[in-house]
Amino acid sequence: MTTETCTDKPPPSLARPNRSALLGSLLCVASAALFSSKAISIKLAFQYGVDATTLLALRMAFTLPFSLVILGLQWSRRTNTTHHLWSKQGLAVIGIGILGYFIASLLDFIGLSYISAQLERVVLFSYPLLVVLLGCSLFGMTFHRPLLWTIPCCWLGIAVSMWSELSINSEGTVTGVLLVLGSAVCFAFYTLCSKRMIQWFGAGIFSSVVMSSASAAALLYYGVTADLSALFAQPVEVYWHAVYMAIMATVIPGYLFSEAIRRIGADQASVTSSIGPVSTAVMAYLILNEPFGWGQAIGLLMVTGSVLWLTLHQRAST
Repeated sequence: MTTETCTDKPPPSLARPNRSALLGSLLCVASAALFSSKAISIKLAFQYGVDATTLLALRMAFTLPFSLVILGLQWSRRTNTTHHLWSKQGLAVIGIGILGYFIASLLDFIGLSYISAQLERVVLFSYPLLVVLLGCSLFGMTFHRPLLWTIPCCWLGIAVSMWSELSINSEGTVTGVLLVLGSAVCFAFYTLCSKRMIQWFGAGIFSSVVMSSASAAALLYYGVTADLSALFAQPVEVYWHAVYMAIMATVIPGYLFSEAIRRIGADQASVTSSIGPVSTAVMAYLILNEPFGWGQAIGLLMVTGSVLWLTLHQRAST
């Protein structure tokens, strides 16, 4: 006579994916929090008189050595030799890096010179919704009915946040919002295109190529449009902020986000990064002394709530 015993332990085939998904979510949360601190550092650097393009060039100048070293290490250890850096796929990664990390960053930095860090993060967080909209219209993703109300809710939340800021400082608010919204569109395209490219090269090589190409493009742009001597004539505090943004708000969260997308996918990475606007609001209130009233709170809840609801509905439908 045999007896059967029951166990609560999941099969190894199920436990491993669950652990991988949990780690991916934690990586995404850490990435979002570090990315969010970038706006705070930018605002602090602006207090020393540096302009947006110079600050971006400094950030990318400090980023480039790290990304090139890591790229060399990752490339020497690669196991998939099918795709090369100067192949069609490699050039696609370079292009998406320039779009997602240089052009998006340029628009974001300039936008932050007009609006508060809180409003910037609320507008920028609309990118998960833009991922879905662009995915449905251009990438063959399934259209979900909640889009019919989450889109108006998201835009209304941005409008409420704008109205709150206009009541405090009306100069340049609309311009700043449009610039940051353009940044969100660029990053949405980056998110949609990145998963397949990560599968081609791996998260490490992909992130290194993306950051290296974006840094090179930023420095080239600055060399053409501005005086390079300005890079060496800034207060020491500006350089410290640039170093922080390069390492803690660019290199590290960039690799974390790429690995998170590889583990949990672009849609799940979008919803998990919802901590970003909240962490920015807290840091802006505590560090920058930015006001945080009912208008900012309602706008933040409407935008994050609509994005969360849509993404969770997508997950339940798949």
